[in-house]
Amino acid sequence: MRGLRLEVRRPLGLAIGAALFAGEAFAQQETAPPAMNADGAIQDIVVTARRREERLQETPVAVSALPAQSLERLRIDQPDKLQNLVPNLASQPMPSVLGGSIAFIRGVGAQELLLSVDSPVGTYIDGVYVARNVSANLNLVSPARIEVLRGPQGTLFGRNTSGGAISITTPTPKEGFAVELKGGASSFAERYGQVRMDTGAIGESGLSALIAYQHRERHGYVDNPAAPSNRDPGALNAETFFGKLHGQWGGLTADYSFDYTDLRGQALAFQIGYATDAVKNYYGQSPSLGGNSLVVDPHYRDVVPLQPTDRQHTRAWGHALTLQLDLTDQIKIKSITGYRKFKGRQPVAFAPGGMLGRTTTGIAAVTPFAADDDTFRRQHQFSQEVQLLGSFRDFNFVAGGYYFKEKGGEIAPTYFTVLLGPSLGLNLTSATNADVSARSLAGFAQASVKPAALDGKLEITAGIRYTSDRKQIDQTRPVTRADTRSYENVSYNVSLGYQVTGDALLYARIGTGYRSGGFNARAGTGVSFVFKPEKVRTYEGGFKTDWLGRRLRLNGAGFYTEYDNLQVNQYTGTSGAGGSGFTRNANAHISGFELEAIAAPARGLTLNGSVGYVKAVFDQLAYPAPGTGVLTNYASVSHFPYVPKWTTHVGGQYDLPEIGAVKPALLIDYSWRSGQYFFPNSLLNPFNDQIRAKGYGLLNGSIVLSAIPLGDRARAEITLWTENLLDRHYRIQGVDFGALGFAGNVYGVPRRLGVDLKISY
Repeated sequence: MRGLRLEVRRPLGLAIGAALFAGEAFAQQETAPPAMNADGAIQDIVVTARRREERLQETPVAVSALPAQSLERLRIDQPDKLQNLVPNLASQPMPSVLGGSIAFIRGVGAQELLLSVDSPVGTYIDGVYVARNVSANLNLVSPARIEVLRGPQGTLFGRNTSGGAISITTPTPKEGFAVELKGGASSFAERYGQVRMDTGAIGESGLSALIAYQHRERHGYVDNPAAPSNRDPGALNAETFFGKLHGQWGGLTADYSFDYTDLRGQALAFQIGYATDAVKNYYGQSPSLGGNSLVVDPHYRDVVPLQPTDRQHTRAWGHALTLQLDLTDQIKIKSITGYRKFKGRQPVAFAPGGMLGRTTTGIAAVTPFAADDDTFRRQHQFSQEVQLLGSFRDFNFVAGGYYFKEKGGEIAPTYFTVLLGPSLGLNLTSATNADVSARSLAGFAQASVKPAALDGKLEITAGIRYTSDRKQIDQTRPVTRADTRSYENVSYNVSLGYQVTGDALLYARIGTGYRSGGFNARAGTGVSFVFKPEKVRTYEGGFKTDWLGRRLRLNGAGFYTEYDNLQVNQYTGTSGAGGSGFTRNANAHISGFELEAIAAPARGLTLNGSVGYVKAVFDQLAYPAPGTGVLTNYASVSHFPYVPKWTTHVGGQYDLPEIGAVKPALLIDYSWRSGQYFFPNSLLNPFNDQIRAKGYGLLNGSIVLSAIPLGDRARAEITLWTENLLDRHYRIQGVDFGALGFAGNVYGVPRRLGVDLKISY
């Protein structure tokens, strides 16, 4: 395996050295709780899907929750890795942007990186909305819990989202003083070091704090012959910092957190796999290719020649302040204040460099397409949410208001060569230069009641939200234009939950959601760049059950969803502008189901699995018909992009007999998803069928040795792990440049082996 280097560098070495030197200085901390209780029953998980803490099994909402220990054992340190565990979730890194995320839930999401297009899947950190998916896949330092809420979130969550939400909860400082040191090394010269310190109570101040820092670096996953290993596609050098200050003074609780991420590296490798004969012949004449083809075998991924570019550099940081005051034992008031900002310089190479060809100005450098080194994006946002929460014996409610404001801008120059004949090209440039701003105001309320006549078994919930949005754009390229649009929406949620027994819940829900209209800044001349708001209505029914003394847990949900004016982003790469695109409003319906199971058949053995199915169908998707220009419905030949029909997962953990004080465990995890398209149809993307992803499965596993004694107080944990053990070749993105005559793919991470070490006090 290329690049397998298990070595300890400075961050890990310092961490281990500090741990061994500190020795007896710190009080021992307990490790994270196991998935099973002491009696072998499956452990409860507390979620906040309805803005209050409640047991997952008593929450009538389609939500998957992963606690801290599961996240650590499964090495989920970024949101994109969740797709291997959560049914009907397609999440992955945005290949062309460091720190970017592509997330689809139940068939709906966004792969668009434009700042003027919102995502229907909201990402939240401690309740603070992360507005831009180009900065939503940042490294996580010891998250306490991640919840994935499926279906429209039109009532309670910050920005009204039509597809779902990914809610990340950061840890609260521990009650006692503690230090945790982690480090590891793996294939592709990857190594990292992490340190976390919890202060415990700071005197009599009522305050406690935690601080954490992580450094991670690696070489690229694919060899670019034109660049050194640390500049290969996928190479990364990342710094992450997180801090939280917690205060408790009687009925007043305060939590302030700060996170900072600095990413430097290269975009993932774009591999040209398909091209017209004209494009192949034209670039095949370039001496720099040495007689080789511009097109790389789509089944070969280890070496991809690309034009060298400067490293991308993305910085993102955020502040969050949560205050909660207990007015009485039953009524609380809560404030969530957030400020986030990111800046990114993000050049991308799509083809080899140094190619020469005959152009209208003579022999000159030519390229199919490239994003300039001056590509730059920036954004900052402020949000304020106030909640009034009440909890009585048979009645609970939450009501409040929400304010959000953001400003951003992007400069995205590109250059490319358009063929005028078999041996003549025209070099052109294009750009997307725009400043955007948005303001959102919302008021919301939701209440749940359990009628005493039914012994509290039936819960009736109703919620409503009013949203007012304003969007503004001021653009100079590809077209000089400015516009302001305002939108209003009322969304509602009604659900019934019936607790058949203490271990069985049935529920049904009708909910609506909304995504603001806006602007597609990439649209060229003559193409409408304004799109309408997206509205959704979903019908859902489900169950949550525990069996056999809570040694078997089975949860499931089925849904049917209707979309009006669904926003469909499409990149066309037309020869006149190189990077053109537009957003269509379509009508569609989506149906499907999810099943999740956990079983503890024997002491020390835990099994888990899930399956998700989505059938996404366009009812109306109109394009101008070729030759006539008449708007025609092409729904019958169109597909939802980035949506696998099936997602499945099986896994297990077996705790082996202890070896002295050491606790060994084996973990295995296999996930499989069916094929997916990357564009709606072949009308404007002629290579759409060729670049589609086939179904693939990933096998991961690890061996864990925990509770290794280091003296009287410290404990160590060693993990040997592998990802993509079978070395599957799978596609995570496809880009069809349409009229420019070529298309290609970005492939997932090859097989990796690694070792992690954790030392706790």
